This record gives sequence, C-alpha cells and structure tokens, in this order.
Amino acid sequence: MKRMRSFPQSKLNTLRQETWQFTIERVPSVMTNYPFGATWSVANGVSYIGQFLVDANVDYRIQDAEGPSTLSLSAAEMTGNFSSADYWINVSSFGTMFNTLNEVADSETISSSYPDVPNYESMQCGNVWANDADTYTEGVKVAQGTSNNFFELGVVEPNLILYDLIKLFHPGVFEDREFRFYRKIAAGVAEVECPVGDLPAEAGTGFAYSSKSFAATGVSRFEVEDVQVSDLIPAVTEALDVQSDNVQINLQTDRETPSQTDLTFVVNVEEGNADAMLEKLESQDFYDAVLTVLMDVPSVDSTAVTLEPNPADSGDGGDDGDTGSEGDGDNTGNDDGGGGLAAGWIVLIVLGSVAVAGLAGFLFVHSRRRRKHRGFQGGSGDLEGYDNEVYE
Repeated sequence: MKRMRSFPQSKLNTLRQETWQFTIERVPSVMTNYPFGATWSVANGVSYIGQFLVDANVDYRIQDAEGPSTLSLSAAEMTGNFSSADYWINVSSFGTMFNTLNEVADSETISSSYPDVPNYESMQCGNVWANDADTYTEGVKVAQGTSNNFFELGVVEPNLILYDLIKLFHPGVFEDREFRFYRKIAAGVAEVECPVGDLPAEAGTGFAYSSKSFAATGVSRFEVEDVQVSDLIPAVTEALDVQSDNVQINLQTDRETPSQTDLTFVVNVEEGNADAMLEKLESQDFYDAVLTVLMDVPSVDSTAVTLEPNPADSGDGGDDGDTGSEGDGDNTGNDDGGGGLAAGWIVLIVLGSVAVAGLAGFLFVHSRRRRKHRGFQGGSGDLEGYDNEVYE
C-alpha cells in the first residue's frame, strides 16, 4: 500500500531561485488554457497553475485577481486582457491534439466563438504550447492517449512541471533537459509574422548589441504591453533610426511592487556601431519619445508617470560623474586623510558582523531541524500553491 509523504520543498525552491537569478531581463507574459464552448476558463493567480507561473518568473495579467481558482472570461475579455501576451500555454482539448497553429485557428471553438485569437501576439509569434506531450492509454505511452501525465505524475512531482515551464519561458536555461509534459505547436502553413522583435542570443556578423534599462512608475507592464506594437516600438525605432527587426523590448513588472503599478524594461538594439547607438539610447530625444508614449497610455494619469534609468542597471553607473574627483569633501574613497573609517569603528563592525553571522547560522540550523520534522507545511517563504499531501 502506498503511503503519504511530504514533497521536498527544496527542489521547488532551488528551481525558483535559479530562474529568478538568471532571467531578470526577460520576463514574458502569458495566457492560459483552451476554451470550451462560449466560455474561456483561465487560471487565477491563487490556483495550482497560477503558482507555477509565479515560480517560473513570468508576468500573468490576472495574478492578483480575487475569486475562485479559475475565472470564466468572454471573448471580448480574453482579447482585452491577453491579445498582447507573449505566450499561450496549456493549449489542449479533450480528445483533440493540435499539431499546427492552423489546426488551433480552424478548430470549431476558436473559429466560431473566438475569431480574434489567430491575431493574438502569441499566435503570430508562434509561442503556443500544449501540455499533452506525455499521454498514455492503458499504461502504454502513445502520441494521443486517453490519460495525461501532466495531471497525474505532475501532481506527484510538481518540480517536473516547473522544469518544463522554466525551459519554455526562458530559452537557454536547462538546455540539456528534455521537455516532459510540454510541446510547442508547430507553425505549419499558418502566416506567422511576429510583430515584436526577438533578437538571438548573439548579434550577427558585423553587428553588436547596445542595451539600456529603464524604470517607470505610474503605469503597469500590461498597460505598456497593450500599446507596445502600436505606439512604443514605432516611437523607439523612429528615435533610434533603426528597423523594428533590430529592436527588442523586454518588459517586466517590478518585483518589489506585486500590485503591478511599476515596471522596468530593457531596450536592446542590434546595430553596427554599438557606441553610437548607446549615445542615442542615453539621449534626451530618446527619453522624451519613450516618456511621451507612457504618458499617452489610455487610462493612465499622465501626471503620475515617471521614467528614469534603472538604478539596478550596472551599465548606467559610469554616467553620473566621477565620484573620485579631487577636492570633493564628501568623498568616501581611499584618499589619504579623506575621512575614512577610524580603526575603532572597523573593529566594532568586524566583531558585529561575526556575531550576526553566528546568530544566522544558529537560526538556520535550528530552522532546518524543525522543518525536517514538519515536511512541506507552507509559510511566508514557501510555495503554498502546491499540494502538501502526495504519493510515492
């Protein structure tokens, strides 16, 4: 008889920490599920899938929506909320396996009730994924089985789903792993023309990348995403005098503001003269062009919108003046007689640091011992969206 056990939280925490560390500049947005009839049920932020999206480091428009674990949206609500989403996942239908985007677009449900879906950005960019890559019938794995391991093995081993989602949303991470539950739906003969740039990891021969990171307040990532194709990209390309194919804009919600009122974004440009392009990115003309777009976003209070270089961007550190210039009385550098810390203070700081480290070590060991007996119980730093009780 199978016994109950607690799933090791450390596996999930490790995966989450890795993806949040290595994919900070590229945080895509996503829409979920496939409609049945005239209603589209999408995962809420508090749902099982919603928690996966948080851990996989993506932005989900209804992450903070209140209510049941799934929300039922009309065709107009889907278009208003998700037509600009970067990815569409969990595209599967009972008894039907979609192999191409044409099959998705031509399906009876989409063509009759959701005719705008083929124009969604996720469809136009070919970022549509099904979660039916591991199906079986009577215990035998087949291409189109009657049972889906995503809903069975995935419940027992949620880390396998998270591996897939991280690899899916963040190309370049876990390159050596194979997808277990997800597969990308092929373009087929569909007319796929992505309206947003997607530059390769390395610039082409004779080209180089120039990047600039910005932080904005008073406007959300999704409000900007809605006007990215119509307003932001044209303004950026005009100000920089480049083609849209040479520009990639990475938007993301500021992680310190889960209410999604602030955003950071990176403008990447592929151009032959990187230094000249960086000057344009740092120019007042470019700043004014982007700020104008943000202030003109519908439903946004233009007086509350601000834009500035992202303080977290290490590339901006050299433009604010020489902090080591001579004669600066406030300089805290290493100039002789320049107001450095006294030896006594240094000793106190060292002793204090040692004490704090010792206390932290004691608390860590104590916490580990307690959690060893508790198993996966949730808490302020835990992944509460996952089931505590699973089988082995």
